[in-house]
Amino acid sequence: MTRVNAPPYVHLAVAVLATWTVGLAQVGAAPPAGYQVVQVLIPPDEKPSSPQQVQAPVYKPHEIAIEMSPDVWIASNESTQFAGITLFRSSNNEVLAQVNIDEPGVQLRGVHEEGGHEQLPPREANTGRPTENLPTPIRLNPSVCLPVVLPPGTYAPVLDGRKVKPDPRDPNHRICAPLGAEKFSRFPHGVDIDKVRARAFQVIEHSGLKWNGRRSAFEVATTTEEEAGLLLMYDIRDPRKPRIVSGYLLGPGPFELAVNERNGLVFVGNLRDAPGVVPNIWVSVIDPSAPDPYGFIDTGWRNAVHGVEVDQVLNIVFGATEVGEKMFAFDGSCAPRPNARPSDEKRMGENCILYAVDVRSPFLEQVPEAETIFGRMNIVAEEQCLPAVLHLHDVTVDPLRHRVYLTVHAIQYAMDTGLPEERRCRQERVAQQALVGEPREETRVLPYFLGRWVAEVNADAPSRDFKKVSFIDLSNNQDALKFPTAMDIPEHTPFEKQFVHAHWVAVDPLRKVLLVTGEETGNLAVVDASARKLVQVIAISKMVPGSKRDGVRPHVHGVQINELTGRAYVSDEGQAQVYYESVTILKPKPR
Repeated sequence: MTRVNAPPYVHLAVAVLATWTVGLAQVGAAPPAGYQVVQVLIPPDEKPSSPQQVQAPVYKPHEIAIEMSPDVWIASNESTQFAGITLFRSSNNEVLAQVNIDEPGVQLRGVHEEGGHEQLPPREANTGRPTENLPTPIRLNPSVCLPVVLPPGTYAPVLDGRKVKPDPRDPNHRICAPLGAEKFSRFPHGVDIDKVRARAFQVIEHSGLKWNGRRSAFEVATTTEEEAGLLLMYDIRDPRKPRIVSGYLLGPGPFELAVNERNGLVFVGNLRDAPGVVPNIWVSVIDPSAPDPYGFIDTGWRNAVHGVEVDQVLNIVFGATEVGEKMFAFDGSCAPRPNARPSDEKRMGENCILYAVDVRSPFLEQVPEAETIFGRMNIVAEEQCLPAVLHLHDVTVDPLRHRVYLTVHAIQYAMDTGLPEERRCRQERVAQQALVGEPREETRVLPYFLGRWVAEVNADAPSRDFKKVSFIDLSNNQDALKFPTAMDIPEHTPFEKQFVHAHWVAVDPLRKVLLVTGEETGNLAVVDASARKLVQVIAISKMVPGSKRDGVRPHVHGVQINELTGRAYVSDEGQAQVYYESVTILKPKPR
């Protein structure tokens, strides 16, 4: 991959911003005296039940991205039929524009109300393809063109003798992404803004495409298991008229992304292994300015990266592994090269990995309940042929103190490792289930212990405690062993009294505060970052009037902070018409 560095003024702006921010921090800003809710945005088809609720086009918001310049924030909408983005003005939450990337007039499959994908149909033994899918002409000829850049020298992929539709704006280098395999809708995830270049990027899960075995060309995906994700790039120079510029194929199961504004590179992990591709787990490095935009960092088995974030001052990208129990530090100006010593674990981009930090060992040393939790989980994990591990999820970075924060989302067995024995174990389980008529492997109930910790990693290389890992407890006076899951908490316990199921994390460097969302606990943790202490828990999820919980848990998701004003934006994907889909906006209380 070629790399085009940003103009000198960009680096100067970064340096000036860093100096300005450090100067503000040295004023001695203390953590605020808690946070209070300012406004709650709910979808237009929902009725407000409080004065704080305002109708706005937010549809199962996965997360938001916010920038002070331009004055805009963007919601990433997951909901089928409304998938895409909505742009708001930061100062007053005025709706500026909405982009829908779903296909109109086609019956697509979304997600169960209880969460998770619908059960997949049985597969035909002779072709390996699902018995239920869109007809080939419809799949390959969408009316909504999501333009995908082809690798140099390759051609539009073919299925059943038909070519994928070319992008009419650029037929020589791009195609229109087919509709999702097995009728699944696009299903967006993470979103980020490159303010330097006035671009926004969004990850979607169902591209309709897959990589060939050598990652040199694209093919049409016939199953969701092999299907790759897609990175969409929007031009937001005019926030009232955003447009999709290009799309780039990712690995299977991409969720979050990070844009390095120094050089425009975009880093995206893929959560699942890619069947038939060698190597099968990697981090995509996308360079929109390069003739060949595709780069790969092969992190190796078990090391699928979920959350990613950039320390713009250090020019380092940090990634949390799903089940690898470590944090990676990648060169922010990474130019992935083939490994000089090819191995089964790393074949590309080894030069981009600066270092990795073990998170499991410090967890076992510092968390009193850790040994007992792992002891319990290993009994269950052995039934799955795989060990119990720490599931790390989201990442954020404090660019002033160079601290990295990772959420410990769960202790569970190590699914999606990419290991051959895992795939073999899955195949054996599917065969056994078929004999007794049980559901397919993809619908299994996963045993796990909900995580309620945040790991802090010192990424300041000159410091004495470089790479030291410390843990922040979000138990909120609850006994972790007594409440292994949210279902164990009495149903009518207020969300602010529950522990915080660590999901997403954001840091306010100036006010020295961490905010952590509680996914299945419906709440938000406020942490004094200096003291590493939980100081407040705020209820986020709100029930729709007339609904009943009946065991349905919330689905609170992303959190982002406007570092200038300190306002926080919390995404709640809602659940089963029991909890509102919403974006809750909070402000810090002055001391």
